[in-house]
Amino acid sequence: MDSKIMIDCRNLSIGYDKAIYSGINLSLKSGTLTSLLGVNGSGKSTLIKTLCGFIQPVAGSITIQDTPLEKLSSRKKAETIGMVLTDREMNGGLTVYDVVALGRYPYTDFFGQLKSDDRQMIEWALEETGIADKKGRYMAELSDGERQKVMISKALAQDCPVIILDEPTAFLDITARIKTMKLLGRIAHQNNKTIFLSTHDLDTALRMSDNLWLMLPNQGVFGGSVSEAVTHGWVDSLLGDEASELSYILDRQY
Repeated sequence: MDSKIMIDCRNLSIGYDKAIYSGINLSLKSGTLTSLLGVNGSGKSTLIKTLCGFIQPVAGSITIQDTPLEKLSSRKKAETIGMVLTDREMNGGLTVYDVVALGRYPYTDFFGQLKSDDRQMIEWALEETGIADKKGRYMAELSDGERQKVMISKALAQDCPVIILDEPTAFLDITARIKTMKLLGRIAHQNNKTIFLSTHDLDTALRMSDNLWLMLPNQGVFGGSVSEAVTHGWVDSLLGDEASELSYILDRQY
């Protein structure tokens, strides 16, 4: 499949009362998994919320499939961007199927009634993430890794070309983190989705991402392929004093 630019940031400045980063000129393409890296408090959630339209840019522009973000209606945003938040979901009283079905809300009628094509999309999303065998279970009965699969299924059922995830592996053990990243990479590549996620898991991001965006306070936001992030020294800048040992390993790999 041909990759095309899905989200394009031009001279973007982000922040609340004032800009914390300026001059961001980066884009996200279809069929790719991009990881956003930065230390705690560096502004990852602010950038994600800005890309989703929850926070207005301080300056600059964001276009989604060549349309300015601010010109998209709420419904169109919901049909274009699927969001998976970092908070633990409090849907313990709902079944897996019920939660995934919520992803169809942009397409249902006033009463939220599901049609046959909605149900087909829900079943497809459950199968894609390998959670279909638990569709009748309650969320409270699932492990953290299984709950994360359900939320990814919900975003898939929303049938959006772009999926943005805020710390999707935050509460997972190492095995579940790797499985989740592999799943997201497969979804991006096989279904031509644009997947963008924030993470603190540098090692897994380096191994499984197509591209990296790095938020470096007092320097800026930099992005490119994994090899570019290493060879340009962006990973070293992120790690600071801990860079030397990892850089030795990465230099041998890239």
